[in-house]
Amino acid sequence: MCPPRTYSNTSGLRNASECNVCDAGSYCQLSGLMQPTGPCTQGFYCPSGSLSSTEQPCSGGSYCPSGTPAPVPCPAGSFSPSQTLASSEQCSQCTPGWYCPRTGL
Repeated sequence: MCPPRTYSNTSGLRNASECNVCDAGSYCQLSGLMQPTGPCTQGFYCPSGSLSSTEQPCSGGSYCPSGTPAPVPCPAGSFSPSQTLASSEQCSQCTPGWYCPRTGL
């Protein structure tokens, strides 16, 4: 039986090392899964081997759509000091009088 953070759709496994590490962008919460439990929650990202749909909060300067394996930088010309953004539309336009030349601010 595969432990949490892993899955396998093959029966008769003899060792946990035969299980697949949960796919990046997904989470594997329980033992004995045949597929990942589901995608990460928007505003969070799930590296491979994640246990929870809210494994890692999306950091400031980025956004995380549902099922993302890593934060996506806010586009150039925008920024965000907030965490757990779900889309690029939530990034704020650069403040008038300031210059935001690169992504991820």
